[in-house]
Amino acid sequence: MVSEFHTETVGRLKLSESQILQFPDLPKEARKYLRPGKNEEGWWTADHLLEQVVDYAIPIFNALHPNAIGVFAFDNSTNHGAMPPDGLNAINMNVKPGGKQAIMRNTYFGPNKTFQSMVFPSNHTEHPNLPKGMKQILIERSLWKEGLPGDCKQCKGKSKVIDNTRTDCCMRRILSLQDDFVAQKSRLQEAIEQHGHKCMFFPKFHCELNWIEMYWGAAKFYTRNNCNYTWSGLQKTVPEALDSVPLITLRRYAQKSWRYMDIYRKGLTGKVAEFANKKYKSHRRVPDMVYDEINNVI
Repeated sequence: MVSEFHTETVGRLKLSESQILQFPDLPKEARKYLRPGKNEEGWWTADHLLEQVVDYAIPIFNALHPNAIGVFAFDNSTNHGAMPPDGLNAINMNVKPGGKQAIMRNTYFGPNKTFQSMVFPSNHTEHPNLPKGMKQILIERSLWKEGLPGDCKQCKGKSKVIDNTRTDCCMRRILSLQDDFVAQKSRLQEAIEQHGHKCMFFPKFHCELNWIEMYWGAAKFYTRNNCNYTWSGLQKTVPEALDSVPLITLRRYAQKSWRYMDIYRKGLTGKVAEFANKKYKSHRRVPDMVYDEINNVI
């Protein structure tokens, strides 16, 4: 398993030979390998990614681009969206106090930013220092209604129904739509912003907007053509494949993704968007009169 970071400016996020001498205390590169499997190094988790970002990618970026703010972009995988252990997450709450539920951080709710602790105080007569649970949190927010279920049939199980108009069907749904719960950031985003940089996530099902996917495709193509399909062969070929894509090609991948973003902003989709991307591939930005130009071609 490989996790990699690329920039449009310098390509792979790593130090040059001279920079290694200049910054001897920094890691040489942000790339990380992991041998997957229960008998090997396990599986790639949010903890692995967080360590890679904080201890490798950000320090190298700061050295290469001092006083600059980096925008770290990720796809919507489970690891990337993992919440902090104490983050506001209705999924990890019980209906009643205590039990196996997360101890969440204090918060503020409502237009007046009313303070609310998610844990009972130490002098509470029944539940000292225990998480309050969904019912108590809703009572304190004046959102509790008698007979309200913890989860309704529409919000859980195989029959789960996605309906954005349903807002008060159960405790978990009501809490998940509260402003402070909606605003809760992932562990990854919090860590990146704490170091003075920005974090963004690409839309789901749009790999064309994430140009590192094109890089992975090129690396896999190289591997298929140059590997003997043994474990030792892969260990030798994969690093070669990852280093085989030149910077100029990486920049072309990035420009292609930028063009798709510009095309979508102008309202083109599907095959027409693909056609426009190919037609204007010499430009980073698609002309505003793209509709008229495409109609003339078609």
